Amino acid sequence: MDSAPHQQPTLALTEPEQAPRLTVSLNGWKKLSAKVANWPSNAIAITIKREPDGSDRPCVFRWNPASAPLILRLLSNNGEMQEAPVTAPTPQGPTLEHDYPLGPFSANSKDTIELWPVAETAIYATLPERYGPLLDVGGLYEVVLAWGGCDIAHWAWGTTLDHLVQGQDLLALEPLATRIPLTLTVSPGARFSFTALTPHWRPELAHQNKAPRPPLIDPSARLPGAPVLTITLSVDDGKITGREWDVELKLMTKVTYHGVLGNPTPGPIIFFANAITIYESHFLLDRRRGKASWERCQPVFPCGVGVYPIDVPRGFTHAHPSSFVSLHPGESWEATMEACDGDPWEFPPDVAIGDIFRLQHRGCVVGWWNWGGSEDLAAALTSFPSINQTLVAYPKDIEGRPKLVVPASDAIELVYEEQD
Repeated sequence: MDSAPHQQPTLALTEPEQAPRLTVSLNGWKKLSAKVANWPSNAIAITIKREPDGSDRPCVFRWNPASAPLILRLLSNNGEMQEAPVTAPTPQGPTLEHDYPLGPFSANSKDTIELWPVAETAIYATLPERYGPLLDVGGLYEVVLAWGGCDIAHWAWGTTLDHLVQGQDLLALEPLATRIPLTLTVSPGARFSFTALTPHWRPELAHQNKAPRPPLIDPSARLPGAPVLTITLSVDDGKITGREWDVELKLMTKVTYHGVLGNPTPGPIIFFANAITIYESHFLLDRRRGKASWERCQPVFPCGVGVYPIDVPRGFTHAHPSSFVSLHPGESWEATMEACDGDPWEFPPDVAIGDIFRLQHRGCVVGWWNWGGSEDLAAALTSFPSINQTLVAYPKDIEGRPKLVVPASDAIELVYEEQD
């Protein structure tokens, strides 16, 4: 995806002038029915990507895709694309972003989007019904994102959980006078072309669009003075097994602490280990059959925004005490996960014996770490605010310590076999 037209300067995380850099792109299916009513719900994808902006913090904002209209263009007799001769109706439906009323709103609002660094999210759509009569079998058409971008006032650093109204299932993203607007910039060439097939044509699941594979974090991203961690993946028996529609694999993630970059006498560390095992965001699974190219298996994210009212102190994030680990140089921590179809990936519906699957951790930034051994970990957990019987709240501020960047793992390849 193309970057925004101008490069924002990299600023310190504490400077209020900084804002996330977001770009919007458009893509869609290359073949679609000539009957719009038969289009799949994800025929058109409006993708919002968080570009590198010098911050490792998540951001949350409110935006309604109704403010980004789609226009159909037809291939004319002279071979040029021309806008379809349809008069657009008076805009109706959800309120545009700049007209949102002030005040808290539902935490389950579909207009609320949370993005971590270099992450992206897709909003799916189809064409308005008014374009249906213009589609002819065999015709070539183009869909254009007819929108110039916008500034968003309702945004903030942090997660949806950070901005919950205490005791209520509501979010508060009040625009601040000292906060610059968050700009959504449309990528150049936000359009895609498709061929109209017979009105009765319905696509197979295997031909659905796949989101692009996110980039890997390189070891060069490590910072001096920060711990050096590596990730190693392994799967029981080195294969993926299945029976009928059920696909299974047992994945082990091993995190090893090697030392500190630039420090020949490193000490023990404690860190929030579960930041590494966010399977839907950090683990990549691809499938290949024969000499075909790799096909990404889509992650399956929880429904809604996945937040709930909870009393989390300002500047803290909640976690289970078991999510924190202490390691000395040379030691490792391991986590095991049993995956199946739909959790955490959607396996191809046509998976067959002999298919090759590629599994890789893309790397991540650990949100909290400190120096210390097991006794220091116990003391830290005792000092964290207790939310309830199963959760504590750990500080997001790491007191000037360098970010703990964990680079991508090596990829492993697995063969699919049928269970006996």
